[in-house]
Amino acid sequence: MTTRTYNRSNQERLHHFVDQLVADYSKLLVVRLDLYIGNEYAEINTYEYMNEAFIRLRNNLRFNQLFDHYITYAAKLEYGVDRRWHYHVVFFYDGQKVKNDYLLAQALGKYWVDTITRGLGSYYSANMNSDKYKAFALGMIDYRELRRIEKLKVVLDYLVKEEAGEPVRLDAAGKAYRSYRQGLYKPRDSRLGRPRVA
Repeated sequence: MTTRTYNRSNQERLHHFVDQLVADYSKLLVVRLDLYIGNEYAEINTYEYMNEAFIRLRNNLRFNQLFDHYITYAAKLEYGVDRRWHYHVVFFYDGQKVKNDYLLAQALGKYWVDTITRGLGSYYSANMNSDKYKAFALGMIDYRELRRIEKLKVVLDYLVKEEAGEPVRLDAAGKAYRSYRQGLYKPRDSRLGRPRVA
C-alpha cells in the first residue's frame, strides 16, 4: 500500500496561485471537472492522446464564448486502473460575471465530450453533485470567506498529490510526463486593488 504525500513546491505554488486570484477578484466561480475517455475506447487512451486533447481544450479558450470571463486553470494528468489516463481540472472564472457553476460545469463537460474528443470522452463534475459532499468548497467563493478559501486549498491539494513508491511514468519518447500544470496568470497591479462589487 502506497503512502500519499504532496509535492511541496507545487503545493506552495498552487496555494500562492489561489491567494493571487482571491486578491484580484472579489468573487471566484470555481468549477472542477474530471475529464476522461470512455472505457470502450481504451486503445486510444494514451498519454499522447490525452495531452493533445488537453492542449486543444486550452488553445480553444481564446475563441469560444464558453470561456468568456474565464481567468485560468490548474490541472493534473493522472493514470489509474479504472479510467487510465485522465485529467482533474479546476477552472477559475470571474464570479461577478458568471453565476451558475452547475450549468457551467455541464457546458464545459459537454464541450469536452462533443468537440474535443468527438464523442469518445466522458466527464464528472463535483459541481453537478455538490449534495454528495459534506464540505463543498467549490462553486462561488467570496474573498471574505476565509475559511472556505482555506478549504478550497485543501480540496485542490489532490492536484499535487504523489504516491510514495510509485514509479515515474514515461511518455512514448521516454520522458517523464508533466503531471501538474497551471494556466498562465498575471496578477493585477497591486495598486489597483480588488474590485469591491457586491
